[in-house]
Amino acid sequence: MRYKTSLEDDLKKYSPVDLHFEYLHLINMYYKKRNEKGYLEKCIHICKKDIELYPLFKSSYIKEDLKRLKFLLSFHEIGSKEYQKYQEEIINYEYPNLNIPSFKRLAIIYEDQGKYKEAIEVCKLALEYGLDDGTQGGFKGRIQRLERKIINPPTPKKLPSKKTLKRNKALKKTIAESVQDKTLIKNAFMITFSKSTSPNFDRALFLAKKADKFEITKHNNQTIYQATYLPENYLDFITLYELVGNWKSAFVFKDGEMIDRRVLGQINYCYGDKLRSHDESFCFGASMFTENPFGCHRLMIHSGQRPWYEWKKGEDSRYIYIDKDAMRKQIDSKANTYRICPAFNYDKIIDILNNLPNKIDKNSKMYKDLYASSPAVAMTFTINPTPDHTTKDSPTKWSQPLLKESKQSSGCATALILIPLVGVILYFIT
Repeated sequence: MRYKTSLEDDLKKYSPVDLHFEYLHLINMYYKKRNEKGYLEKCIHICKKDIELYPLFKSSYIKEDLKRLKFLLSFHEIGSKEYQKYQEEIINYEYPNLNIPSFKRLAIIYEDQGKYKEAIEVCKLALEYGLDDGTQGGFKGRIQRLERKIINPPTPKKLPSKKTLKRNKALKKTIAESVQDKTLIKNAFMITFSKSTSPNFDRALFLAKKADKFEITKHNNQTIYQATYLPENYLDFITLYELVGNWKSAFVFKDGEMIDRRVLGQINYCYGDKLRSHDESFCFGASMFTENPFGCHRLMIHSGQRPWYEWKKGEDSRYIYIDKDAMRKQIDSKANTYRICPAFNYDKIIDILNNLPNKIDKNSKMYKDLYASSPAVAMTFTINPTPDHTTKDSPTKWSQPLLKESKQSSGCATALILIPLVGVILYFIT
């Protein structure tokens, strides 16, 4: 199969950081359809491009992350506590070593295809870059397992019989009924599994017992182990899931709803990266390329893709008209996948969307700041819940943008990354 675009072609359209996230979206989409003709090959192709992109992505990410810290530093008085905090972060800056799923995904595909040597090469390259695959053994353990398969190739798996499929369906129903009978912890993730012949069973049971809530139940003579994790302990949940996720008896629930494994895979690397970053503003932009006002850059309405003010449904000599309906459709589409993410707040996202202006006056300062500013200008807009004036097309009053050149008190940096209950603060790098 031949492909029209190369990495160089893609870099002409996207920044390295934004291109990486575009690749991740495609990898997940293609892998979901891997059983359909041509999609597995497409997934492999994008994985290879993302792996080739990684050194450039890392360099660009570090550069932009430092630029962000220096920008925040500029808002504080020299010698102040906040100034010293950001200065120390810059001096002692460490790359957060974000999760790069393309390495693990390609290694898994090659392993499934019996291409163990190719899978090992991918794992070795990941180790050279200092990456981890999120499992207990990491890429080193994956290499050891692949090397054993080269020496002793596994027997090809047989398709499950109708009897086995029927038994698995009954087990799924049994576990689902068991979960529905329990008092659930709101917004928490529950993983359930039964006794397994896997060598990882004892380890899995040990980890499950350390969960925020652990129970052993019996349902239709079936022993079921249930481990529940609060959102802040999601990384512990991922560790257990990596061990038992492929077991036939393993299922994941959130608020009593069984979660599809493919959907969960997308949440794992996204919300997992948020927790690893220790950055409260992560969802408002993992970098300056993904900054957005909604608190979820997976909506793909952000500075590096298509910021909200570029969603136009028309314009005339005086106004640019914002297409909120199109953004709403995009949000609803993404919500189908990311609604189970603990950080995803659909109601707040829609509230923010509703408070965006319906049109932008070309004679206003907002227009100049959004569409005609120099690349290094940052803007803060506050939607006032008690407007000074209202019109049909502009129900709320927007404050004047806070430009980088204006020195403000220490509260300004905080305002750049938080959405107060009384309004919404939008932070952009144009």
